[in-house]
Amino acid sequence: AGDLIITRLNDRRLRVSDTDWVKNGDRWTVTSVSANGAVKATHTTSGLRVTLPAAYVAESVELGYAVTVHSAQGVTVDTTHTVLTGTETRQQMYVAMTRGRSENHAYVQVIGDPTEAAAIHPATLRPATAVDILDGILARDGAQRSVTTETRQSAEPYTRLGTAVARYTDAVGFAIEHLNPDVARELDENADRIVDDVTSSPAWPTLRAHLLQVAASTTDGTTPLRVLRSVADARELDTAGDPAAVLAWRLPHPTAAGPLPWLPAIPPTIAAEATWGPFLTARAAQVREVADELRAATVDRPEWALPGQPLAPDLIADVEVWRAAWQIDRGDRRPTGPARLGPPAAQHQRQLDDRLRVADPVDAWLPVLRGIREDLPTDPFATVLAHHLTELHQAGAPVTAMLAEAVADGPLPAEQPAGALWWRLARDGATSAPTAATTKPLAPVDRWRPWAQAVNPELPASEDWDHVADHLSFIAENGADLNRVAQHMTGRTVEDITRRISNIARSYLAIGYADLVASERTSEARTWDRRTPSNRPRAPGI
Repeated sequence: AGDLIITRLNDRRLRVSDTDWVKNGDRWTVTSVSANGAVKATHTTSGLRVTLPAAYVAESVELGYAVTVHSAQGVTVDTTHTVLTGTETRQQMYVAMTRGRSENHAYVQVIGDPTEAAAIHPATLRPATAVDILDGILARDGAQRSVTTETRQSAEPYTRLGTAVARYTDAVGFAIEHLNPDVARELDENADRIVDDVTSSPAWPTLRAHLLQVAASTTDGTTPLRVLRSVADARELDTAGDPAAVLAWRLPHPTAAGPLPWLPAIPPTIAAEATWGPFLTARAAQVREVADELRAATVDRPEWALPGQPLAPDLIADVEVWRAAWQIDRGDRRPTGPARLGPPAAQHQRQLDDRLRVADPVDAWLPVLRGIREDLPTDPFATVLAHHLTELHQAGAPVTAMLAEAVADGPLPAEQPAGALWWRLARDGATSAPTAATTKPLAPVDRWRPWAQAVNPELPASEDWDHVADHLSFIAENGADLNRVAQHMTGRTVEDITRRISNIARSYLAIGYADLVASERTSEARTWDRRTPSNRPRAPGI
């Protein structure tokens, strides 16, 4: 008696009232257990009682202490313990970490497949840390999007270019293999004889596609096996964790470029083929056309641009094309995204990074950052931190003193120390260091953009964003706690957020009008001080 249980099967025969019955997901508190295994229980919410037969208990009752995130929605307990595998969305993590009144604990799974076959997998060679996994969860948006949003995004050049590039690349590879089936079969059957178990390597699909591409681009009858043997004999492979990835790096660079600098060109033999030649030529033209459209539509200050970083328009356009081609998440602040495999793509990514590095002020802060901690400049967030420090310095803020105060709070964490350092500075008011005398007030659409991106990254790009931003300014001036508003809005669609913010603004307007009428009718009416949020009445939904 006293245990918490959960029923897992709808059964209309087990009535708890004239209109209700035992349902899947119902939570109960056991009041007694009979000798034959039947359980008497009380519903945790309604207080209704039921007797669960022994057969139902054996097959469809579980202890209610451990449930999925979906089952935990709406439940409030004293303490929660959540196991995170890394596949959750940020909405699911929010639900899991807000169920407990007193404490909420998260246990992150960092151990992968323990089998011998996993020894050469990249996740085994470079295991993800708990911070890496939490970063991935927070970056994964599981919010539902409306049909209008999906339609609008699918028509954007950013989305269309990614689709066009994927179709072109896949079509080129398929055409090569379709027109040379014997060559592809020979490679699959004999590759392991040249390099032991190379076809079992994680990067084998990439290496295979490149081998077929290189062989098809030559006119001297070179076969993929001959190319594989030449790069395998160049240097030893005994110390390679992924031999296929190493061999892919050794392949000769193609002399001809495709519709984008790093994409494969159409091999001459394929271009001359009556069916595949015109088809692939049209695909390549589509990639170029959408890329030109994206270049013409690029903004002066993209989301990935670092604070204060001077960027030339052609550089912005080149980076935007690269990001769209790989469909890099818009919320990823790394300008060129994750590192890419394959010499052409990796070389082009390195060139873009070098062009971006020219405008990078991080070198000016290297002595300061190294003085705080030797490895601080190697943190991926160090570049962003340097730009923030530059902005503060230009605004006349005492950067050195602010850094000393932040470091005095205690040792920085082993992972992401630069991010932790900026968090301390921002917490202590570093973001507001520039005064009104040195900076112009931000427009509402810019002032509330970080708030909107945290709630739903699509909100700042919506057609109604300027109206939503004006409403946010209005309700903030009237005492609304926008952090609490964000908790209610996170995970909702853009249309739902827009409607709710509008309703809240109208509610505050109505409250303000009611206060005015009351103050005119009686001098004894309570006067609400708009400058003190604690004295303001709460509008619905806050």
